[in-house]
Amino acid sequence: MNDLLNINCCRLVLTFNLNCRQCPSELREAVASIIFASPRCSDLPDLLQVKNLFTAKYGKEFISAVCELQPDTNVNRTIIEKLSVSPPSAQTKLKLLKEIAKEHNVSWNPSETELEFSKKHDDLLELLDIIARKKREIQSEDKNRHKGILKASENEDPSI
Repeated sequence: MNDLLNINCCRLVLTFNLNCRQCPSELREAVASIIFASPRCSDLPDLLQVKNLFTAKYGKEFISAVCELQPDTNVNRTIIEKLSVSPPSAQTKLKLLKEIAKEHNVSWNPSETELEFSKKHDDLLELLDIIARKKREIQSEDKNRHKGILKASENEDPSI
């Protein structure tokens, strides 16, 4: 990983043009990769300083596009993969929960948790859609009920 960053830094040193206000296409991958890596490599504080220099030179829009991995920012794929955080697998989570339960003498049946972990992401998104739809229905019913109360109060005899 550090080798990739080192190669990109060397490319920059050899071909950097101080007068250019836009990032040259031949340096775009090197610059973008260093910008992307800088906040994720706390053991290399100089990268943050280089990122700040690039911000001053190429502007905040360019830096934001790289940090958000927008299309055509050309961040090196290997750097993205190595520096991206991915959640632990369901098996890893379950194993850890079993170890914790055993360590603390907790009687626990992991079958429900296994079932929950086996749910696909799409199932959860579908559940969110169902919840949102139900919420809209309830809000609509509340509005209709409120309108009915208003009409009823308008029709009441004011002399009572």
